[in-house]
Amino acid sequence: MKLDIKSVLGKNYKKTEFGILKHSLESHLQSYSGEHHNMWAEPEFTGKYIDICTKYYKNTGNSEYLKRAKAVVDKICDIQPEDGYLGALMPNDRWESFDVWNQTFTILGLLSYYTETGEQKALDTAEKCALNISDHYMNNKGKDILDATNFGTQHISILFVLPKLYKITGKQIYMDFMNFIADKLKNSDLNFFEFDSILNLRSKKGIENFVVLMGIIQYAEITGDEKAIESVKKYWQQVNDTQIRNTGNGTVGEFWTENGNAPALLGADVKPNENCVAVGWIELSLMMFYKEQSVKYLDAIEKSLFNHILGSLSEDGTDFAYYQPNYGRKVSTTAEEMYKCCRYRGFTLFAYLQDMLYYSDENCIIPMIYQASEYEDEFVKIIQKTNYPFDTNIYFEIEVKKECNKKLKLKIPGWCKKYTLNTEYEYVDGYLVLDCKDMSLNLNFESEIVEETGIIDGNKYIAYSKGPLLLALEENTDAPLYTVNNYKLVDYASAGRKNDYSVWIRKDY
Repeated sequence: MKLDIKSVLGKNYKKTEFGILKHSLESHLQSYSGEHHNMWAEPEFTGKYIDICTKYYKNTGNSEYLKRAKAVVDKICDIQPEDGYLGALMPNDRWESFDVWNQTFTILGLLSYYTETGEQKALDTAEKCALNISDHYMNNKGKDILDATNFGTQHISILFVLPKLYKITGKQIYMDFMNFIADKLKNSDLNFFEFDSILNLRSKKGIENFVVLMGIIQYAEITGDEKAIESVKKYWQQVNDTQIRNTGNGTVGEFWTENGNAPALLGADVKPNENCVAVGWIELSLMMFYKEQSVKYLDAIEKSLFNHILGSLSEDGTDFAYYQPNYGRKVSTTAEEMYKCCRYRGFTLFAYLQDMLYYSDENCIIPMIYQASEYEDEFVKIIQKTNYPFDTNIYFEIEVKKECNKKLKLKIPGWCKKYTLNTEYEYVDGYLVLDCKDMSLNLNFESEIVEETGIIDGNKYIAYSKGPLLLALEENTDAPLYTVNNYKLVDYASAGRKNDYSVWIRKDY
C-alpha cells in the first residue's frame, strides 16, 4: 500500500515524516535517567517515539529512523534496573499516578522495535518490565490495580500490550495477568464487559478508556470471548451516538459528558476535543472494522481524520493541537510545559496511516479511505486517483495479475445520498460489490452542502457540511471558500489558523 504524496493525506503524511525528526533525540535518551516526581510522563512519549521511528523506517527504508529508535532502545536496555522497572519515578512515587501507563507504552515501543529488527534484548527488556508489573499486582505487593488515577484506568492500561507479549512469547503468565485484570474489571464499577451506559462506568475518560477497550478486543480475540467484543461494540455505538460531534471528536476536559454531542459553543477554555481522543477513536474504530467490516466504522474514521486530525496538525508537521475548540482560534502546538501525549499520539496515527488505506482478506479488497494511492498483492494491482474529499470523483485502474475470486468492495459513505459507478455492481450492506477484473472505474458521489440546525442558549444556530467535510465561518481567509447564504465558509481543518472562526453560526448573523 502506497499513499500518493500529492494527495490530501499524502502531503500531511510527508510533513510528519520530517516533523518527527525535528524533535530532540537527546531528550528521549534522558527519559529514564534519574528519579522524578510522580507526574514525570516522558517514558510514555519515548515509548511512542520508538514505535513511531520504527514504523517510519519500515515505511520509508530511511535508516535515520532506525538509528534513532535503536539509540533509545539501547539506552533503555543498558539502564534497566534488576527488578525491571522502567518508569524513572522516585521510589515513594512508584506505582502511583502514570507509572504503569508510562511503562505500558515503553513496552509497546520495545515490542515494535523487536518485531521489526529481531533484537532479542529489546524483547527481554520488555518482558522484564512486564513481569515486574504482573508480580507486583498478582502477588499483592501494593495497592489494588484498580486503585489508580483517572478513575482506575491508568494501571489496567497494561492490558493493551499483554496480548502482544502473549502472542510473541506464548508464556502463560501473560494470559494469567490478562485474566486477572478481566476478573478485576468484571467485579467492579469499571466493568467494561457488562454495563448499561458509558456514563455509569466509574471512568468517563476518553483516551484512557479507549486504550483499555483496545486491550479487551485483543484479549477477546485470543480467548474467543465474543461477549466481550459485543460489549466493546456497545461502548463504541454509545460514544458514536451521544459524544462524537460534527468535528469528528468528543469530550470536554477529556471526559464524556451528558448529551456530549448536542450543539454547543465550545471554546478553548473548556478543553474540548482532545487530540488523543480523536486518535484513539480512529484506532478503536479501525479495530472494530477489522472484526466485522461495517461501513459505519469507516465513516467514523473518515469524519475524524479529515476534520479533527488534519485540523490538529501544525503547518510545519512538527506538532499537534492538544484541544480544538469549535470557535475562536486554533493552537496547533503543544506548549513545552504541557503533557505531550497529543503530540506523540498524532505522530503515531500518521506513522500507521498507510496501513489504513486498504483492507484485504481471502475474499475481498476494500479501499478503506478514498485517497490517491496504490494497492498491490499477488493477485491484483489497484491505482486510485482522486482529490477526495474536496473532489468526490474517484477513479480506479484495476489490473488482475493472477486469477482470483476476490471481490472489490467500494464503500458508500453514510453522508452520500446519490452516487454513480460506470459498471455493473451488487449493493450489499453499504458496499458496491464487483468482481476483480481488468477495468477502469469512475465512482462519483454527489456532494451537496447540508445544513444542520441546533438550539444553543435559547438561540437558533446553523452548521454546514459538504460531504465528509465540516465547514466553518471564517472571514478574510485564503483557504478554499464555499459561499452559502452569503456566508464565507472554509473546511474546518483549515479554519482558525490565522483568523477567528465558528462552526455554529447564529441564525440572525
